[in-house]
Amino acid sequence: MDGLRWLEQTAFSDWVLTSLIGFPLMLSLHAVGMAVSMGLILVLNLRLLGLFSFVSYIFL
Repeated sequence: MDGLRWLEQTAFSDWVLTSLIGFPLMLSLHAVGMAVSMGLILVLNLRLLGLFSFVSYIFL
């Protein structure tokens, strides 16, 4: 919990909470990151099921 308290008191956290663009930017980056990770997981799962045989395991 001490790490989270420290993170809450950083200048970056203050910028996210007080600026007009900070929170929407962090929310957008989070959504893009989740979409990329879920897309990679979907492709890997389909590859394991036998689809997408042209995708190599090395790149995933």
